[in-house]
Amino acid sequence: MVDATSAKGNAGRGDIVIRNATILTMDPKLGDLAGADIHIRHGEIVAIGQALDAPGAEVIDGSRNIVLPGFIDTHWHLWNGLFRGLVSYYRPDLGYFPMKKLLGKLFTPDDIHWAVQRGLAEAVHAGMTTVHNWAHNIQSPAHADANIKSHIATGVRGRFSYGWAEGQADDQPMDLADLPRVKEEWFADGHDHLLHLGICVRGPETPQPEIRRDAYLKEWETARALGLPITMHAAQMRAARSRAIELLEADGLLGTDVQLVHCIHASADDRKRMADSGTSLSISPLIELQVGMGFPQTGEMLEAGVLVSLSTDTVAVTGANMFAIMKATLDIERGRAENMALSPRRVLEMATIDGARDVGIADRVGSLVPGKRADLIMVRLDRINVSTLPAADWVSLLIHHAQPSNVDLVMVDGRILKKDGKLTTLDEERIIAHSEQAITGLMQRGGLLASA
Repeated sequence: MVDATSAKGNAGRGDIVIRNATILTMDPKLGDLAGADIHIRHGEIVAIGQALDAPGAEVIDGSRNIVLPGFIDTHWHLWNGLFRGLVSYYRPDLGYFPMKKLLGKLFTPDDIHWAVQRGLAEAVHAGMTTVHNWAHNIQSPAHADANIKSHIATGVRGRFSYGWAEGQADDQPMDLADLPRVKEEWFADGHDHLLHLGICVRGPETPQPEIRRDAYLKEWETARALGLPITMHAAQMRAARSRAIELLEADGLLGTDVQLVHCIHASADDRKRMADSGTSLSISPLIELQVGMGFPQTGEMLEAGVLVSLSTDTVAVTGANMFAIMKATLDIERGRAENMALSPRRVLEMATIDGARDVGIADRVGSLVPGKRADLIMVRLDRINVSTLPAADWVSLLIHHAQPSNVDLVMVDGRILKKDGKLTTLDEERIIAHSEQAITGLMQRGGLLASA
């Protein structure tokens, strides 16, 4: 049975004021504020400014800290995080894709539960307050429910994108009959949680897209009938000579409800197609480099007018670290362009407000503005790897120097999930023990380990 209560219990939304912090609001009108306060009541930001009057509120000392919106990860395969430490290291012939093919179909709902828990605990530790759970291994309705229950139990905001099953035939759509049930049971009006629903699809990203066409047309039709956003990998490998974006446009499938992922080898025409249709892009530079896809087209996409956000992709082969993702995004683009036109602040926008725009929640989070929900993090500056100098460039410090260990406090919807550098609502030791038990069982069932 899936345990949906592995969190110790989310702290209630109280009345809190963070005082004397450097606040990067990521709002063009409010800007950056030094020595400022932020007042939160019942999960809502009620005021930002100097010396706020907040009688009776719990006071958190924000001096020697940067307060900014929580990071928003827009594409993360949480389920296969159990492979960390195994891919290519356990056996040279078992890279990421062979490992996924071998073990993916063997996942139980309980395995999914602990994989999601572990990934989201790592996310909170790293200052990520929203995660797009890109669940491309839904073997049954119970697997879908396990993803949702586990995600909700963590208190992390996010999108759950329902996908196909590992090993599913290319000409078969995902379980479209289950989508209305999931929407009704988990996402109908009146459900008070921080998760919303979407779908992830294979689409025409294949050397023989005609085999998939009937299936993905049905997936798009169903998603749009249900009002669900859609996400898909596209133009990933040069050798594949992907025509996916061109084919999506020809069938009228691009749009503001569509997010494409990677698009490393998109053409100029593809970029125009995306911009003209309002289709967004999530890039994963650490993974794109590691698996040899190539360099993200950050500058070209921004110049074309495409909304670009940032993502982890999978912790099977890297860690959850938005600081490293931002640094890679900035430095790769500057190296490719042979100039410094891309600014650190623009990259920080991709990790915060543009991530919120990409997953459709910018009216609630992504910037610190009175009236929005309190999804924020505090990053400590009085550590050996950063600086408390009053003249410091705060944004560059975050991107080039800060690390997840500097994240001192994480708040989602007014609930504190990390404080004084420690997780407050998730039982880290329990999650590690159960997730390692889950991967051991998967390896035994997959013939990689002898049964005990």
